[in-house]
Amino acid sequence: MPLLAKLASETPEKPAAIFPDTGESLSFHALDAAANQAAHGLIALGLTPGQGIALLLENTPEFLIMSYGAKRACLMVTPLSIHLRAQEVQHVLRDSGAALLVAGAALRDLAAALDLQPLAHRFSAGGAIPGFQPLQSLMMGQPETWPAGERPIGREFLYSSGTTGLPKGIRRPLLPFTDRHKPEFDMSWKGLYGFAADTIYLSPAPLYHAAPNRYV
Repeated sequence: MPLLAKLASETPEKPAAIFPDTGESLSFHALDAAANQAAHGLIALGLTPGQGIALLLENTPEFLIMSYGAKRACLMVTPLSIHLRAQEVQHVLRDSGAALLVAGAALRDLAAALDLQPLAHRFSAGGAIPGFQPLQSLMMGQPETWPAGERPIGREFLYSSGTTGLPKGIRRPLLPFTDRHKPEFDMSWKGLYGFAADTIYLSPAPLYHAAPNRYV
């Protein structure tokens, strides 16, 4: 089974992620269940395989939940740097073809500066944003089990920082359903650096960056 689901089964109460700024934490079971609810919610909206969502979020539990959930719904995930200017965010939303945006309430001023008409769906996390639905409404009442059907697995659709012009995207193909049990990235580095089941990893990077954005 996928690594997150495997860890949720073996060590359900172990923290999968701890967010020191807010004191929040997610157990492997909670993250796995919430990701499945998000996947069902996204599918229920009518989003089809290969469509994309964009995340304008700080390091929060919702970032991980929506990343995993979108992939399980066979969608592309575009994390947006919270340091981009409004016109740069607008460009990425338009260029990626994102059908849905999740924005954090702490970034409501940036969200308010965007032309959101092309987006079919808009959700806010951590508080209200005018014109956005609460993210809880996407997941409420949805099953905590993996979505039915042999749909491919989604990927990150990452963009450059735009230091040499507008941000540029790198779109990779969806992963076949038959590869859902395989890690998306080479995991041999774990042995090289002595990573074990009880290792706690401190990630100082923002989740929108490519470095920590490695989910399986």
